Amino acid sequence: MKHLYDALFVFISLTLVDIGNCRSFLLSDESSDASEAYLEPPVWPDRFHAVLIRDQDDGKGGKVLSVDDLYYDWPGGNNLIIIRLQHKFGDTVDWQTNTAWYTFEKDTHKCTTRHIPFGILTKDWLHNATYEGTTTINGFECNTWSKANFITYHAEVKTNRPVRWVFFTGMSQDIIRYTVDEEPPAEMLHVPDYCDMASQVEEADPGLSFQLPNIFTSYFNLFRGTKSIVQ
Repeated sequence: MKHLYDALFVFISLTLVDIGNCRSFLLSDESSDASEAYLEPPVWPDRFHAVLIRDQDDGKGGKVLSVDDLYYDWPGGNNLIIIRLQHKFGDTVDWQTNTAWYTFEKDTHKCTTRHIPFGILTKDWLHNATYEGTTTINGFECNTWSKANFITYHAEVKTNRPVRWVFFTGMSQDIIRYTVDEEPPAEMLHVPDYCDMASQVEEADPGLSFQLPNIFTSYFNLFRGTKSIVQ
């Protein structure tokens, strides 16, 4: 379950630091030249499908590699990730809605549900990110943004499509395919037959042991983005 904890921790960290990033932005005393050099970060489309190569440390001096399918569906309130670990039988599916985070492990038939108060990432979740200039990633000239020292986001200059995401944990995701307006497969947006949700005991995530509801009550609107995008 390490990959799920990593994903949840990154998502929560981005949310909690957003208020600090906003304060820095509002209180900034940067010169007019720096302001002119600023470039707005990408706003995600309503829907897309991305094929990713994930590379992260296993905590034991080795690597964990996977090929992931990410389906982002803002109108439908779905964020679906199909994870295929190297040389592992059976996929792991992470399905996030606006109220819950489900994980289904096909090889073990293990199913878990975690209720979440913050929904899926908004289309403009990168708002107030810091523009870092351009760099070359895998042969693509990219604009680069960082957000509160937790994520670095590289997008191709010519097309604005994502090329690589690097998280503060060292985990990186290289985007191999990116298709706008592709909906998630309907057959994946349900609880598998092998899950007995009625008898399931919800697991408590270590990263959620503190009082998240109070924090999110204060910062939820800032993280959700601009009013024009929020549903």
